[in-house]
Amino acid sequence: MLDNLTKTEQGEQVREFKYDSLSRLTRQKLAEQSASLSDDGQYVGVGAGRWSEAFWYDNRSNITINRDARGVTTWYSYQINGAYDAMGNQTRAFSPDGQSWLRYEYDGRIGLFMSRTITVQCWKTTLMERLMPD
Repeated sequence: MLDNLTKTEQGEQVREFKYDSLSRLTRQKLAEQSASLSDDGQYVGVGAGRWSEAFWYDNRSNITINRDARGVTTWYSYQINGAYDAMGNQTRAFSPDGQSWLRYEYDGRIGLFMSRTITVQCWKTTLMERLMPD
């Protein structure tokens, strides 16, 4: 874990923060909200928990679930517009009309090093056959 901020104190107000191994904020206790969530993010009642907000992420580090101090859960979804490699790098993005796409290439040392727009060519072929009697 990097040097993430885990606690702040201002007079009587204390705020605490917890992160996952990728340094993404997963739990927070805000001084102005009741601690009503357990360590695993479940609602346990006002004042009965340790955290006031919990976050869950997908493998691209997008927030997928947020639960607040009232126990209200919000789910998030993301439209995937393209293709991704095993490292989560976007390798292709499609235009909204589907007529072209952008190709991304990566170098292991410096990251994105080239992008190229490719236009989709569509051909219509009609096959005509003449049936000949034997």
